[in-house]
Amino acid sequence: MSAITHATQQDSTASGKGADAGAAAGAAPVIIRPPVWIAVVLPQLGMEAFFPRSQWQSGSQAIVIMEQQRSWLMNPVAVQAGVRSGMRRAGIELLCHDARFQQRDTQREQALLQQCAEVLLQFTPSVCMLAPATVLMDVTASLRLFGGIRLLRKRIRHVLAALDVSACTAVAPVAMAAALLARHAAAIGKAHALCLPMPRLAARLNRIPVHFLLQAAPYLSLLEGIACHKLGDLRRLPRAGLQRRTSAALLQETDQLYGERPAPLVWHVEAEHCEFTQELPDRMERSDQLQPYLQRLLTRLCSWLQRRQLATAALTIRLPYERGRQAIAPAVLTLELTSAGWQMADFWPLLKEKLALLSLSHPVIALHLQVPQTQALPAGNGDLFPDAGMQTADHQRLLALLATRLGADQVCRPAHSDEHLPERANQWVSVMQPVSARQRRQISDHTSALYRPAWLLAQPQALSLRDEKPWWHGPLQIISAAERVETGWWSEHAGLRDYFIAVGSNHVQYWIFRERPLHAGDVSRWYLHGVFG
Repeated sequence: MSAITHATQQDSTASGKGADAGAAAGAAPVIIRPPVWIAVVLPQLGMEAFFPRSQWQSGSQAIVIMEQQRSWLMNPVAVQAGVRSGMRRAGIELLCHDARFQQRDTQREQALLQQCAEVLLQFTPSVCMLAPATVLMDVTASLRLFGGIRLLRKRIRHVLAALDVSACTAVAPVAMAAALLARHAAAIGKAHALCLPMPRLAARLNRIPVHFLLQAAPYLSLLEGIACHKLGDLRRLPRAGLQRRTSAALLQETDQLYGERPAPLVWHVEAEHCEFTQELPDRMERSDQLQPYLQRLLTRLCSWLQRRQLATAALTIRLPYERGRQAIAPAVLTLELTSAGWQMADFWPLLKEKLALLSLSHPVIALHLQVPQTQALPAGNGDLFPDAGMQTADHQRLLALLATRLGADQVCRPAHSDEHLPERANQWVSVMQPVSARQRRQISDHTSALYRPAWLLAQPQALSLRDEKPWWHGPLQIISAAERVETGWWSEHAGLRDYFIAVGSNHVQYWIFRERPLHAGDVSRWYLHGVFG
C-alpha cells in the first residue's frame, strides 16, 4: 500500500488578509494566485473495477453488478433488455438468459481508484482520494508547466482514456466544491464542469440539489418536507435550528463546499518500486482477451517512469495460471527494446505482437508486471530547430517491432570483430544485442581508416586470368595500391592476401585480392571478394 501524509486545504481568505497586512506595513506586495482544484469522478467505478470501459460498453453480452442480491449497475445491453436497479437475479435471467453477473467488490473499486491517483501524480504531487469514487488534484502550481487549465484538462482526459475508465472532471477554486461539481456533472450526463471565479461558484452551488450532499442522506425526507430542495435553500435556513434537527457534519460539509472551512485531505504518495498487479474478473483462455488489462498496466508503468524521469529497455509480465492441485509455472512475456523507452508507443506495439504469438496452455487469472532495471531518462534534442530525420526513436521502435515479429536473430546489424581476414572481421549480430561505446569507436575507426566495400560475397569467388589480368565478365583494371592482409601463424585461418580496387568493363568497382603462396612452388590465385556501391 502506498504511504500517506496528512495535509489541509489552505484558506485563501486568510492568505489574502495576510497579504493586505504586509502591503500596509510597507512590504512589497505579494501576488497570491487563487487555488485551482480539479476533481475526477469515476461514475462507473463498480463496473470498470471488473471490465474496462471499451469492453462493457461495446460488448454484446448483458453485464450486471449485484449488491446484496439485487442489481446495482448494468451495461447498455442489460438496460435495453429491461434490467433496472434493485432487481433480483431470477428476474434478470428472465429478461437476459445469458447475462453475466458479478458481485460488487469494494476492494477492486479502491484498487482502481488508486490506479487513477497513481497516473494523475504525473501532473501534480498533491493528489488525494475521496469517497465516493473521486480523485482530487491541486494543480495551482502546475498550470504554467502544462500550458493552462484547458491543455491540462485535455492531458488528464487522455491519460484516463488510456487507463480505459469513464471519468467526469470539474474545476473549481475550492476542493470540495470541485468534487461536488464533478459528481453533479456525472449525474446529469456531462463530461466536465468549470467554475473558477469565487463569486460565481457560490451561485453555481446554490442551484445544485441538496441530495448531492453526502451527509444529507439521512435527512432527505425532513428537508423535502420543509421545501429545502437546493443548496441555496439549505443555506438560508437558521444554522442553530438546522444543526439541532440534522447534524453538525452536514453544516461542516456545507461550509467546506463554499470555502468557509478548510477540508482535511490525505495526500496520496506513489510506490517506490515498479511492480504492478492486475487482477482479472474471470479466467482468460485467449491471449487477445488480455489486451485491455495489459494496456492498464502499461499506462501505470509509463506514468511511473515519467514521474521519476526514468526509462527501461526491458520488462517482464508474468501470467499466473489457475491454481489447482498441481502447481503450474506461469507464462512469461519478456519485452526487450533496442533502446530504453518510457512512453506507451515504445511498449504497446511490441506487446501486441507478443500477444499475437502467445498461446495459453491454461486459463490466466492475473497479470503481474515488473521492471528488472531502469536508467535515467535520455536527454532530448537541444537544437533550436531539431531535424526529424535526426531523431532515432522511431527508427529504434521499428527495429524492435521487426525483431519481435520476425525473431531477434532475423533482424541483424553489422558488427566489427578483432580479426584480420575481412570475411571474419565483418559479422552480423542481432539488433537486440547492445552495442558498447568501445565497439562503436572500433566500427568508426575501422570504416574511416580503410576504403572497403559495404557488401562482401559470402565466399570469395575465384577469378580466371587472361593475358595475366584478372577476368570477371571482362578484363579488370586495377586502380589502387595493394592493401596487404596477413594473419598470424597461430590463427587457424592462415592467409596472406593483397587486396586491390579494380574497375570492370561495366564501370563497376570490385574489391579483389591475390592470394600469395605460403609455400614454395604454389601458384598465386585471384579472387573477387566485394562490390562497391
